[in-house]
Amino acid sequence: MRNTILGCFIGIIFCRLAGATIIIQPPPQPFPESAFVSIKDCTVKTKIADQLATTTVELAYYNHCSRDLEGTFIFPIPPEAAISKFYLYVGDEEVPAELLDEAQARKIYEDIVRRKKDPALLEYAGYNLLKARVFPLVAKGETKIKLTYSQILKQNQGLCEYRLSLGQEDRVTAGYCNLSLQVLIDSKTPLKSIYSPTQDIRVTRKGNRHAEVDWNEQVNSVGGDLVLYYSFSGKPVAFNLLTDARQGENCFLALVSPDMVVDATDVLPKNIVFILDSSGSMRGEKMKQAKEALLFCLQNLNSKDKFNLIDFDDQVVRFSDNLVSPTAGQIERARNFVDQIEAAGGTNISGALTAGLENFGEGLNYLIFLTDGLPTVGERDVNKILSQVKSGNQAKVRVFDFGVGYDVNTYFLDKLAAENSGLSDYVTPDEDIEVKVSSFLKNISTPVLADISLNFGSADVFDVYPNPLPDLFAGTQLVVTGRFRNTGHSNVVLTGRLEGALKTLEYPIDFSANSSWDKVIPKIWAQRRIGYLLDQIRLSGQSPELVQEIVVLSKKYGIMTKYTSFLVDVDVRTPLVELYPSAQERVNAPAPVTGEKAVREVTATAKRFAIDRHETQNLRRVSATPQEKRIVWVAGKSFFNQNGVWVESDFDAKKERIVIKAYSEAYFLLWQIRPEVGKYLSLGDKILFQLENVVIEIRDAGMEQLSEELLDKLRK
Repeated sequence: MRNTILGCFIGIIFCRLAGATIIIQPPPQPFPESAFVSIKDCTVKTKIADQLATTTVELAYYNHCSRDLEGTFIFPIPPEAAISKFYLYVGDEEVPAELLDEAQARKIYEDIVRRKKDPALLEYAGYNLLKARVFPLVAKGETKIKLTYSQILKQNQGLCEYRLSLGQEDRVTAGYCNLSLQVLIDSKTPLKSIYSPTQDIRVTRKGNRHAEVDWNEQVNSVGGDLVLYYSFSGKPVAFNLLTDARQGENCFLALVSPDMVVDATDVLPKNIVFILDSSGSMRGEKMKQAKEALLFCLQNLNSKDKFNLIDFDDQVVRFSDNLVSPTAGQIERARNFVDQIEAAGGTNISGALTAGLENFGEGLNYLIFLTDGLPTVGERDVNKILSQVKSGNQAKVRVFDFGVGYDVNTYFLDKLAAENSGLSDYVTPDEDIEVKVSSFLKNISTPVLADISLNFGSADVFDVYPNPLPDLFAGTQLVVTGRFRNTGHSNVVLTGRLEGALKTLEYPIDFSANSSWDKVIPKIWAQRRIGYLLDQIRLSGQSPELVQEIVVLSKKYGIMTKYTSFLVDVDVRTPLVELYPSAQERVNAPAPVTGEKAVREVTATAKRFAIDRHETQNLRRVSATPQEKRIVWVAGKSFFNQNGVWVESDFDAKKERIVIKAYSEAYFLLWQIRPEVGKYLSLGDKILFQLENVVIEIRDAGMEQLSEELLDKLRK
């Protein structure tokens, strides 16, 4: 369901925070530029009980004028929202509100757009409207408006959707706006997936049936949508599916979520070896943090686990000849072993890894490797070390490595993890080793399914990420993206190893090609595909084929990389074949594998392109660079800003072009007969996009009336 908030229009000066709008009519006279109303705070608190959501939106406006103002507050109500009740307060006083239908709402929106020459509200075509008088907006003071409403959230294939629309991105008129969201979810059935494809939310689980979702930002510009999905299921592992199609390409996003809390008997015992680099370069604060991280890990082992410790510099020292159980006596001995570790000597990486692999036999095997340098003792060729580990890893040990600082070889550590079914991560000098390592151990402390695989049946899936799939742990969720060829019903089979035996779970799923929220699923898939291609280039070298595919995906989905940042500076209508040489010329030098630049490039790529790292298996929203702010993704189309004109990235220049004057009768008639174009028109008054078999161009001069022939063509 969709919940909408906007900002305010005051005379000829306004600020906007998506849907909720205050109109001052007439504006105070005289009206100096320094006098306006601005939004200071936006607080959203939502309580969800199963599928009933009650949302309270509190907006704090500041009136910079020297006298009280009177205004009209309007709030767009999505047509599909099942609204059950409203409460509207100005200050502490409840005020009456009028609910206007779609036709009345359209007239108000159109009137504002005509007067303001600002099309942002056009995206709300088809919405109803809540309208109320607001008085007073206190002179030189703050006025709070609070709106509470309830709605039933729809469920699709087991997933419920909660949506908060912030409209087209726009700058806050004065200073910054404090934007905060809190969602409390309670369910009679155990909660499984809680996932946002749009924001970097923080999820705090409170048992199997309760959760709190938080998102807080201080912003000087705001826009876009916040979408939150959640599911509940009585099964030990839930599987939920979102599908979407863009230009005939079917994409899916699957959420695989076990219980938050599991019985101790359902937790897989694991064999785990911690390898700590204690060479001279670890001396000081790094060694202190690393030892504290090890002590935390020791205290959080499960009773059925077995462990060992290896300390290495130029020598390799084992805590024990074999894996031991985490009894009180063994943990005390291990603590003493850690306390006596001192930083000195060289770095015998080959010897440490060989010693670590010798500990393992049958079972679920994890090796945690922490180093801050390059091999200086024993075998120094990283490719030979990789080969030794690969051939010596007969027990299928998952290798998780942490590179500390900038003097690490990112190529070696990433290859080491990738070739041994693990993950790599990096601890920069401004980060705490203990926090990062302990957070990782919490995530893997309760494995419930190992060696997992997904069979999607008749859907015929391909280009699936991540690949291979990681183990499944209690309280985490696995986000899987990919493409599929066949639509219709299918049975998805999840298989994994549980205490040496194969466990199989089956889920009946509908692989439709229906549109999901704003066609975000194809873009998420493209994001992961680009991340995979960038990793291939970094680890295996640049090739024309890989660069070409990155350019194609970047242009199609509006995702920038170091190979395609030039797209915001050139005409997006340039044929792709002419762009490939430019892309390769920009990054001819091989990527660095050591030093600060290498580490920052690896971590930035992982965050931006959803390459899994220890801290999460979720997709994260990363703040856009100045270049990326010249690219927007609107209702399944990617637009580039070229000299002030928003141009769809892959429109067909051979199609018939219809040029329409902005804010003319033809402009509003187009919006009326094709309401879905409101999202594109809301970008601005200079825009070019394709609508089936014609290309629409909006500019200062053009058609002001539409003939019947054109109307028929546009209605198709």
